[in-house]
Amino acid sequence: MQMNLSIGHELGVGQQLNLAPQLLQWLRILQMPTHELSLVVQKELQQNPAIEVDEAQGSEADADEPGDDDAVEKTCLAPEIETTFDDNQLSAKYELLADLDDEWRRDTGTVANAASVEAEEEKYQHVYDSIPSDQTLHPLLLNQLRVSCIPQAEVPAAELIIGSLDERGYLVESLADLSSHSGITVAALEAGLRHVQAMTPAGVGSRDLRECLLLQMEDDANPVVALARRVVSDFLEALGRRQYSEIAAALNVTVDDIESALDHIRGLDPTPGRTAVPERTEYIAADVIVSKHDGDYVIELNDRQIPRLRISSSCRRLLDTDTLRSDEATYIRGRIRAANFMIQGIHQRHETLRRVAEQIVRSQREYLDDPSVGLKPLTMAKIAAIIGVHETTVSRTIANKYMKTPHGLLPMRGFFGVGYDCADGSALTPGSVKRLIVTIISEERTDQPMRDVDIAASLRRRGLKVARRTVAKYRRDAGLPSARERTSSDRLTLHRRPEEQELALVKDAI
Repeated sequence: MQMNLSIGHELGVGQQLNLAPQLLQWLRILQMPTHELSLVVQKELQQNPAIEVDEAQGSEADADEPGDDDAVEKTCLAPEIETTFDDNQLSAKYELLADLDDEWRRDTGTVANAASVEAEEEKYQHVYDSIPSDQTLHPLLLNQLRVSCIPQAEVPAAELIIGSLDERGYLVESLADLSSHSGITVAALEAGLRHVQAMTPAGVGSRDLRECLLLQMEDDANPVVALARRVVSDFLEALGRRQYSEIAAALNVTVDDIESALDHIRGLDPTPGRTAVPERTEYIAADVIVSKHDGDYVIELNDRQIPRLRISSSCRRLLDTDTLRSDEATYIRGRIRAANFMIQGIHQRHETLRRVAEQIVRSQREYLDDPSVGLKPLTMAKIAAIIGVHETTVSRTIANKYMKTPHGLLPMRGFFGVGYDCADGSALTPGSVKRLIVTIISEERTDQPMRDVDIAASLRRRGLKVARRTVAKYRRDAGLPSARERTSSDRLTLHRRPEEQELALVKDAI
């Protein structure tokens, strides 16, 4: 087989989508939540001397005055800036621009001296280093390992075991594989694993669910604990299938004894690694505030953190001079252009977010009046068609943004969802269908639980076409067992108490 390689030129015609830099920046600004945008604005104020806070329009009183929108639009556009440059008349000193930067630094409180800047950075770094980092499972176990009394020769094996645990606290890789990768013998790894399994939280270092539960049940004279250990050790699969009578017969005990052992198992933790580390608290700020006044909903953008911006007056005065060189003018032109992009992007973001929020409130007014009625089916394409933008623009507008309503803080994306058409012309959201399935199951005969196909048929009789697979998915999402698992003795599983959620995790793991 012969191959001929050659280099040549070839002409072709094709289509390619190129986005202007200002469009890309506008899309990023549109997608930012309010708190993130405020950080970007503060960074731009620090880095760009051509942009400044418009104090005259910063107060709420000024924002309510007539003609304020016109002033904002005029501030955003600033059309005269790009037409006042004449490179043939530019001369004089570059120090003028340096003086402008010094003036801007003094106005904003930024330190200009290099030594002072270094001192400020050290101070801020000390503050950042003082912030406690989020605790994770691995450092927690390593700290216990450092203060333990295990032989020094077994420390490397224990450290390897700790580093191999997943977020649940399980060792998913076999000891043989760890030995082949690290060169540590399997016997040493087994010794290290025993040390790790003796640490807290109890159950960490387990290789499967059965071992995790057994590690949390120490040998005890308590007969309930002893029975629970036997059930987990020999009948965990049957326990997941709720075959309590079969387990009782095999162990020669009563069903009540199995129930008592089951209560003890419910108190165990199938994922000790997750519960040992506290969840990180994340604070969410509302981007849109919806309140009700005199029967009507009022929409307000939560943009108080974002100051009103304008082109620096110092830069405007500088442009009126004829003492600038060409490179000086190029620099100022670039800074002013970046400031214009930022101001225009923020203004467009506010307008688009407000229009989308208005349509959401108008479409979901019944839900805002009474959340029990559920959300109406609503698509981004419908909102986009009403306000005259593309569907992706609506998607970016609501991304990572929240709306504060009289009923709490809700994600804006949660107001959208496709619907199921009913025979009467109405539509139901997936959430409403899930609630309907829960209602149907709760009303079924305890001696004849309904299969998923029977539930789908019941929905069809109500004028709602839902596939059997969809019914099964929604039923599992609601935490309801299958018809085979629903018996008259297990009716309480339809409304699990919080303390019973661990048993559901056990069943799901099997």
